[in-house]
Amino acid sequence: MKRILSSILFCFAALAALVSCGNSKNVLPGVSGKAGEVIVVIEKAHWDGELGDALREYLACDCDFLPQPEPLYNLAYVTPAGFTNMFQSHRN
Repeated sequence: MKRILSSILFCFAALAALVSCGNSKNVLPGVSGKAGEVIVVIEKAHWDGELGDALREYLACDCDFLPQPEPLYNLAYVTPAGFTNMFQSHRN
């Protein structure tokens, strides 16, 4: 009796595994942009001023742990009006 019950349970588990893997959809939206790239959405007056300087100082500073000078992040600047759907799916 136990053998029959375990066989039926195994069949249901195998059937569930086969059915669940059949029609897989990607539920996450596609991304654009490179890894290590940060989009800064800020007004031009702030980007050109003290706030922009501070952001560049902290986010685009050289990595101390690399043998050659390389920025921590690559910054891309966009105004709030230019922040469209294309940038909203950007890898950030």
